[in-house]
Amino acid sequence: MKNEESIMALKKRGKTWHTHFFVDGQRFRQSLETSDWREAQAKEKVLIAAAKAERLNASSENFARLTFEDAAQKYLLGRSPELSKSSQQKERQLLVKPREYFRGKRLRNIEAEDILGFRQGRTAAGVGPAIINTGVGVIRRMVKRAKRWGALAEDIKPLREPRSIGRAMSLEDKLRLLNAAGSNPNWENARLAMTLALCTTMRGVEIKNLRWRDRFPPPESHHTT
Repeated sequence: MKNEESIMALKKRGKTWHTHFFVDGQRFRQSLETSDWREAQAKEKVLIAAAKAERLNASSENFARLTFEDAAQKYLLGRSPELSKSSQQKERQLLVKPREYFRGKRLRNIEAEDILGFRQGRTAAGVGPAIINTGVGVIRRMVKRAKRWGALAEDIKPLREPRSIGRAMSLEDKLRLLNAAGSNPNWENARLAMTLALCTTMRGVEIKNLRWRDRFPPPESHHTT
């Protein structure tokens, strides 16, 4: 089916050009007040751009009126075509604490002090700056969609994250960890994941996406005659 936004027409009535086009299903008809073809084309482009901007602003305002939890649900639905399943799950997880903190508050009423308060609460709970920054990041994306971030951005700077990358484990460290993991049957999945990481250098995200069905089938039994 042809997109309605692409349906546009210039028609001349008497000596004056008129435009007829659609934006998001809404019809626009207007005189361009000129008899010149080139000028009419230029004016039509300006009108279409203005109509699209107005519709976009209306959509942003509707989003800004939503409570945080309703806006979060709509945000996640809008992001689903853009993200992989694992990234969608990460976005949902990032929104768990913000949903609790901002419950019942409309996006348009969120101020810089609110986001700073959320950040301070997470810091007091012992959460690291990298995780806090990713949580504030998803809040920022929602507030930007509501066209409100510009008024808040100057007061909210990312927390400084530690630059240390840790140290490589020694052989003794690895053996000690393996022995500890094997001492409790409830830690079997963790032991297997650790073994994969140590033997293959797989990243955490790769290991988390593995399933038992991905393992190689057992070798066929060989019978001697």
